[in-house]
Amino acid sequence: MQAKPALPPGVLALRPYGPRNSIFWVHYLSANLAKAVGDDQPFLFVTLTAQDVASLDEAPTLQGIAACLVLKILATQSKGPYTIGGFCLGGILAYEIAFQLRAAGPDVSLLVLLDAPNPSFLKSRDSLRSKLRYLRYAMERAARVGPRSSFRNFRERLLKQLPRSIRLNSFRTDMSIPHEMIEAAAARGYQPKKYEEKVLLILASERPPHLNFLPGWQAVVPHDLHARYVEGHRRDLMKAPYLNRVADAILYHLNSSSAEESYARGAGCADGEVA
Repeated sequence: MQAKPALPPGVLALRPYGPRNSIFWVHYLSANLAKAVGDDQPFLFVTLTAQDVASLDEAPTLQGIAACLVLKILATQSKGPYTIGGFCLGGILAYEIAFQLRAAGPDVSLLVLLDAPNPSFLKSRDSLRSKLRYLRYAMERAARVGPRSSFRNFRERLLKQLPRSIRLNSFRTDMSIPHEMIEAAAARGYQPKKYEEKVLLILASERPPHLNFLPGWQAVVPHDLHARYVEGHRRDLMKAPYLNRVADAILYHLNSSSAEESYARGAGCADGEVA
């Protein structure tokens, strides 16, 4: 049996084998999600390496970062169809990767956006009305989850508000530099272009009032956007049991995409074309 070729740097096979098309999950390592979708679903993690960061411009665009990862995906799987997905910031990057793949010709059967915003549609909380709505939401949630969970959530938000230099010096990881680079690129005016293929948008049913991500993606995915809500808070989406519901949504739409592709090939043959 001939050994499979080595994967490009920055591509990790969390589930290397299976009869389905591989899922390429962008930026955030999610071994638990790979486990939840099952042993028969190939699942690959794609991210920037230190060498990639060094080769990019000091302040790269999100398009430039996505182009770097597109090359890794094509080196791993030379032909489509592709399934691309990502969580939060990784979802924004996955959108641009899918757009570039599709613009170059390869088929992208499914794009999965897990709790990802369209950065050009993010609303500010600076107005008094928005602050009051968020305060009411925060108080109601604190009453539901109790003081211990409320304190833990407050501590996590506080750490995110610390100056970047303090955060990086105190909590630096191998992923911190690529994350900061992607975050900055998304914030520098990235505006997703219109995308005509199938998109699955998975959102938590509970979220602050200013974080409604659906309208932003409806504006750029006009024809084939499928929104799926998972019961629970947005910070729990990557935890059990919510993660199993996320996996179920992905598998359902993967199976429906496969069925549509099979039907299209069959319809082509019926019309006298060779599939």
